[in-house]
Amino acid sequence: MIAMELFRLIEELSRPSAYADRPAEVRICQTHISVVFLAGDFAYKIKKPVALSFLDFSTLEARRHFCQEEVRLNRRLAPGVYRGVVPVTRRGDGLFFGGEGEAVEWAVRMERLPEEATFLARLRGNRLDAATVRRLARRLAAFHAAAEGSPRISSFATFDAIVSNARDALDVPGYEGDRTALERLRRQMQQSLARARPLLESRAARGVPRDGHGDLRLEHIYNFPDKQQPEDWAIVDCIEFDERFRFADPVADAAFTMMDLKFEGRPDLAEPFAETYFRAADDEEGRGLVPLYVAYRAAVRAKVEIIQGKEWEIPALQRAALPRSAASHWLFALAELEQTTHSLP
Repeated sequence: MIAMELFRLIEELSRPSAYADRPAEVRICQTHISVVFLAGDFAYKIKKPVALSFLDFSTLEARRHFCQEEVRLNRRLAPGVYRGVVPVTRRGDGLFFGGEGEAVEWAVRMERLPEEATFLARLRGNRLDAATVRRLARRLAAFHAAAEGSPRISSFATFDAIVSNARDALDVPGYEGDRTALERLRRQMQQSLARARPLLESRAARGVPRDGHGDLRLEHIYNFPDKQQPEDWAIVDCIEFDERFRFADPVADAAFTMMDLKFEGRPDLAEPFAETYFRAADDEEGRGLVPLYVAYRAAVRAKVEIIQGKEWEIPALQRAALPRSAASHWLFALAELEQTTHSLP
């Protein structure tokens, strides 16, 4: 699908007539790989027809497959949210979610969740406390304990595999900003990986890695304290498009949440989260990998922002802010690794 076809698809699916319940309005949110249409009580996510170094959504069949995978995998931590996969069909002179006829696109249909319930919104509204992050830590530790582990999954968390992922995260062709900090981060990451090698190899050999979430950012974590367990949590948007980002050491998974809390200026919440997580997981040795994986997660976030900043369909104001945010994430990652290096005996 060429760019103009994607533009037309977004335009047509922005109309209330594209939905069976005819919502009063349709809001659009975009990432570098997907478009989400917020319509009434539901959200519909389509995958952009892109082919990147870490995914390939270039064919209709691939997009259908990964929509199905998204539903299957996300039902582990948000079972009531993911309703299924629906076709986008043509009806009359417009497109329609569902219906009969040939599918021109596929979408994940989800329950629409209130944005104010995300950890990010709670944190920025000063409504997130240590007790809540501790409950999240226990929930994630239980998820990792029950998640699938196998020799194949562990093969994605060997030293060589982790080095490859780190190099990929720091490979940003065409970046037009100051590359000094980026080059410094590459060197520091290489040194930190070398120091951690014995522990990384030992944990992979012992089968510690799990089929995790892969993208435990604050905006993906919803808490509903007025609901009974397990409906009080909904953790969405896990990585479905590449196993190597989901098959990982549980510390690498939890580190995304730690990184976001610290990056948002709340180390006072990151620390009780980490303390509770490692106690609940009975994994004190995993603490030693936190700086490495927190820095890696910050680097991943920066690369995603650089990619997103080059996509024409992202609103111009949002695009303009992304390179600055990426640079901030790189500096944050560098500080995390250098602070650890300087504290070594």
